[in-house]
Amino acid sequence: AMLDRDSVTADHCAMLFSNLTRLPSLVERIVQHVKYEDWQKLVNAFVLINHYNTKKATLDYMSPVWSNLTQSKVFR
Repeated sequence: AMLDRDSVTADHCAMLFSNLTRLPSLVERIVQHVKYEDWQKLVNAFVLINHYNTKKATLDYMSPVWSNLTQSKVFR
């Protein structure tokens, strides 16, 4: 839903993702299952949010997600 340009739940999904990435054990599992291309799409959506989401989602909770993901050596 975060990558859906018309999603009204993008911010809620980002909030959930933020909570899921707090635990190091979950971070490793998430990093293993998300493809590189999908990380790129998430970065683009986050950086271009003013022009990306048509429903005014801000994806503010992606900031802690990026921070949480640095717990993973693979992600870094």
